[in-house]
Amino acid sequence: MRSIKNVEKKDWLFFCIGIALSVLFVIFCTDVYELLYYDAAFANDMYNQNMYTVCAIMAVAVCWLVAIVYYWILEIWFTCDRWYHWLISIVVALLLAPAVTFYYSDSIFTEQSLDYLIEEQNFAIVSLAVTFVLYLIVCFSVKGLSLNNRNTPF
Repeated sequence: MRSIKNVEKKDWLFFCIGIALSVLFVIFCTDVYELLYYDAAFANDMYNQNMYTVCAIMAVAVCWLVAIVYYWILEIWFTCDRWYHWLISIVVALLLAPAVTFYYSDSIFTEQSLDYLIEEQNFAIVSLAVTFVLYLIVCFSVKGLSLNNRNTPF
C-alpha cells in the first residue's frame, strides 16, 4: 500500500483538470444541455429560473460525491479494485444524478402549475448522458490519488 505522500505530480494534475472541467461544465451548462435537448418553452423556463445551473451543480456534486466515496472512503474498509465494484459506483451515480435533477425540476414546475412532464423525462435522459461523461472525467481525475483503487476502471 502506498502513501499519499508518494502520489505522482501527474495524478495531482489530473485531479486539477477534473476540477477545472467540472467548473467549466457548470459555467457552460446551459449551452451543453440545450445542445443535447432543446424545446423552446421548456428551455426558456429552465433558463429564466436558472434551473440549468442548479441541475448542473447537482450532477457535478453527485459525481464527485460518489467518486470520493468509492475511491477514498470505501477503500478504508474494503478493497474495491474490481471492475464490477466500479460498475456499481457508476450505476449509483447514473441513477442518483438524473433522479435528483428530475425531481428538482418537477417540483419547481409543479409549484408554478406548469406541465412539462415529457420534457422533464427527456431532460433526465440527457442528464443521464451528461452524468456518464462527467463521472468518467471525475473517476480519471480521482483514481490517481486513491491508495488501493488506482487501476479501476481501466
